[in-house]
Amino acid sequence: MVTRSADYTFADRFLHRLALGWKTVPDIAFDLEKVQFGSHAPPCEPVCVLGLARAGTTALLRALHASGEFSSLTYADMPFVTAPNLWRAISRRGRTIAPQTTRAHGDGVLVDTESPEAFEEVFWRMRCGADYIRPDHLCIHTPSADTVSDWRALQSLVCLRHGRSRYLAKNNNQVLRLASLAPQTPDAVYLVVFREPAAQAASLSAQHRRFTRTDAFTHRYMEWLVHHEFGTTHRPFRFPEMPAAEGDPGTLAYWLQRWTESYEYLLGMLRAGAHNLIAVEYEALCNNQDYRRRLFDRLSVPPPVDAFRTSDVPARPLIREDTATGDITNRSREIYGALAALAGKL
Repeated sequence: MVTRSADYTFADRFLHRLALGWKTVPDIAFDLEKVQFGSHAPPCEPVCVLGLARAGTTALLRALHASGEFSSLTYADMPFVTAPNLWRAISRRGRTIAPQTTRAHGDGVLVDTESPEAFEEVFWRMRCGADYIRPDHLCIHTPSADTVSDWRALQSLVCLRHGRSRYLAKNNNQVLRLASLAPQTPDAVYLVVFREPAAQAASLSAQHRRFTRTDAFTHRYMEWLVHHEFGTTHRPFRFPEMPAAEGDPGTLAYWLQRWTESYEYLLGMLRAGAHNLIAVEYEALCNNQDYRRRLFDRLSVPPPVDAFRTSDVPARPLIREDTATGDITNRSREIYGALAALAGKL
């Protein structure tokens, strides 16, 4: 979600601080965007990719975007992501593709100005940040009908900017408002991505260690994007009727607990049978060509040739099943099995 801090010049940092660090600027920019371009923005068909971080959401986002069927917010739209057409009109970004660079996650993912990324949360922070951003956690919230309407307006403006009639976004924080958004947006498709719990917990733990050594600009950048999954800005999800997060983020058991809480909550929604929620198993995307074809057929998108590889699925790390972790390990595997069964019904 963030490229390396060294890739940002002094001017870039100043502009990001102006556009994202001042609470009123994204709102004003969005209002100007609607006035200038709103009447030209067509209705769009949204596909939203979500899940707990490190589930494989970025890989799925990039595979869908590579089909050429979708418009997404890209690095060229930063930092004025709530006014993509206005920003394009007054800047040079997006007119030429900059050289690729690796993002800060250390996972080898290359990005350039045309790469899609999870920038949509700037809108939600702008409109209802006080409803879900807490000092030590992020909580479930219910956006107003007017906010959802403006979210749909932003989707159309992004489609106008990038020239495709289908909107695509990755936003892991969408978990926090999914129960409200799904019934209000029956034409949208929400892809709930999950991954084998021990492997995903290990990836989260590794990223947490990596992002505890960030500089001041990266720290602020992650807060502006509400990127609290791990690192110095970490604020876990808190779900109804579940206790506050406990434990040491330096342990694998902590992240396995976060996996279990998040996917137990999502499993409940998936079992409720909403037609526009689809469980997506990351391991199956990598290992099962027929599964990939069925998923992409359901989305009316040509399946990718080599976006997912068996080598993308690491060996499951060993978790010491002592008294503290044995129960949560067993529960996480039960949830994973139930999710995999739902995903297999594509």
